[in-house]
Order: sequence, then structure tokens, then C-alpha cells
Amino acid sequence: MGPLVSAPSALPWLLAGLSTLGALSVDMYLPAASGVALALNASPVQLQQVLSSFLVGISVMSLCLGALVDRFGRRPTILCTTFMFVLASAGCAQASTMGELIAYRFLQGMAGGSGLVIGLVVVRDLYDDAQAQKVMSQATACYVMALVIAPWVGGWLYVWAGWQAIFIALAAFGLLLLLLTFAMLPESLPRTNRRSLEWRDLAGGYRQILRNPRFVLWVLVTNAPFNGLFLYVVASPEFLGRHLGLAPTEFFWFFTALMTGVAAGSLLAARWAGRLGAVLQVGAGFIVMASMVTLNLALDLILGASLLASAGSLMVYALGWALIFPICALHLAELDPLRRGLIASLHAMTGAIGNALVAGLLAPWVMDTTRSLALASFMLMGLGLVAWLLLRLRYPGVWPERSNV
Repeated sequence: MGPLVSAPSALPWLLAGLSTLGALSVDMYLPAASGVALALNASPVQLQQVLSSFLVGISVMSLCLGALVDRFGRRPTILCTTFMFVLASAGCAQASTMGELIAYRFLQGMAGGSGLVIGLVVVRDLYDDAQAQKVMSQATACYVMALVIAPWVGGWLYVWAGWQAIFIALAAFGLLLLLLTFAMLPESLPRTNRRSLEWRDLAGGYRQILRNPRFVLWVLVTNAPFNGLFLYVVASPEFLGRHLGLAPTEFFWFFTALMTGVAAGSLLAARWAGRLGAVLQVGAGFIVMASMVTLNLALDLILGASLLASAGSLMVYALGWALIFPICALHLAELDPLRRGLIASLHAMTGAIGNALVAGLLAPWVMDTTRSLALASFMLMGLGLVAWLLLRLRYPGVWPERSNV
């Protein structure tokens, strides 16, 4: 089967593009941070606030985004947030003080994280199980590729045209997506299914979802293994530069390996959609991740860290994660079909909080040695595996042996 309502054949690529706005906004900026500090006379605290304000913006919007898409519909909400992203990116480009840049980055974060959340909801609305898994695999591949490619693109723009060019490029990309969204995206939420914005109804919805043990376990299944990989990304200057002695121009090989793993896993997940079954596919993904994170730790303990060993094992680890994420994210959205927007936004918020904790607390604590990095990655994957096993044991009826998602 195809879409449950009429939708253009290119719509999955549009949803994938919308999902990358947040990742591009974070990682394209990083190579230009020193240039921003010099140009705007920024203190180290202010420079950190440029990034943290963006992450806070994502978290703040995540609290209300689900309610908005469940009340007003998917199409008008994504049009408004994408337009806001364009304006905020343009504002960042013309900022003349750190205060202005921090404020515009906050607005950019509020808008930039919306595409990933609303895209998931639209996929679940429009497509049947097998097709939804294929579309989610495609979006996942684009999102992680954006995480990997964005620092290189941002660095190139900074060197050749200055730090403002990064935000101009983001504004232009956002404008392109806005025009395509206006032309292609159908409304997928019937008016009869729209929820009230009355605060008691919203509070009850938040409380019901956050108290649901299945929601908590799903969040751990999807987010903890990803952070086992993300830890190496945020610690890459220390891991690749100080520990492995690579020049910044050589970081490309490590990130290419991660990108290759995600792409291969996403293609495999799309190929298996509707054939293998959810239990077998997620189980296979965890077997792959557990094997590779154990290998990575063992090689580090026995032989010491090396680019070949780390990049090779983490590339296959990324493949395993790409196998499980589309299925798990779709199952999470089905906890309450009438509150898909609310569930997706809470999932995004918990993911952003987890990423911030890994980047701000865990990475600085463990990146002094390669062994502590490998051990922390092992434990994060293990946390996701334990959550998956608890889901299988406590809620066996949720996972029929032959289920597409």
C-alpha cells in the first residue's frame, strides 16, 4: 500500500529535508564559533550560550509543539515554524552583538526542531506500516548524514565567506523547504480528530503520557543507543585530535564511516520493511550494536585505540542503530493515535535533553581517556538493550511475532 491519503511521491524527501534543519543549525555553526567570538568580541560564556540557547529553544518548543499540531493540524504548524526558521536564520546572519545572536538562536532552535517532530507525525498519519518504515528509514539517514556533513559544509562556508554565510545558507535552505511544503504537503489530520488547547486537557495528556511506563521504555530504547554513538561525535576533537593524533582535515574519515553505517542500515531497514517483522529486525539491530560496542571496548583495552578499529566498529554500530530507530519511533507514536503530536514532541524533548546531558556532562567527564569513552558508549547501548528486553517481557502483546512496525 501507499499513502493513506493522496500525497506526492516526492513527499518523503521533503519530510527528510525538514527533519535535518535542527542538525544543520547546530553542526554548521560549530566550525565558525571562534570566528564569531572574534567578530562580536564574545566571552567564553557567551559563546557557549549561542549553542545552549538553541537547545533550550528546541526544548521549549517541544513542550507545546505537539499540542499545536494536534489542535491546528500538521500543515499550518509546519508552515509557520519553517517561516520562523527562515526569519530567525536571517536574524542570526545580521546580528551585530552577542545578545542579538543568542536571542535569534533561541528562536531558530524553537523552529528548527519542529521539522523532525512533525515529520514523524505526518509519516504515521499518511502511510501504512511498511511504507511508513521505509519513509522513516529515509528520514533517519538524512538526519544523521546532516549531523556528519554539516561541520564540513559549515567550515567551508566560514573559510570562504565568513560566519554570516552559514546562517544565510540556512535561511535559503529553509526558504526552499517552505516553498516545497506549501506546494506538496497535504493536511493529514481530519478536523474531527483535532484536540482542544484547554489547559486541563493538555495537562492530562502530558501526565498520562509521561506516567506511561511504555513511553519511558520506548524513549530509552530509541535514545540511549543513539547517545552511545553521539558521545563519540561530541567528543571528536579530543578523541580524534588529542588521543589519536589526527589533524582536523583527517576527521573526515571517521565521520564518513559513521555516515556510511547509518546509510547502509537505513537502506537495509527500508528493504526489510514489511518482510522481516519488528521483533526480528529490532533484535538484529541490538545484536549488531552489542557486538560492535563490545568489540570496540575490547580492542581498546587490549590494543589501544586506533582510527581503523574505532571507525570500523562504530560504523557497524551505526548500521545496527539505523535498523531499530524507524520501527521504534513509529511504535512510540502509536501509544495514543489521537495524541501523536504530543507524543512526538515529548519524544523530541527527551531526546534533546539526553543529547544535552551527554554533550555537557558525560562527554567532558569521560573523554580524558579512550577507554572511558568506549565504556560509556557500552553502558549507553546496554541501557537501551535493557529497556528493549523489559518491553518484550512486560508487554509481549505489543510485539506480535510478525508485525511490520
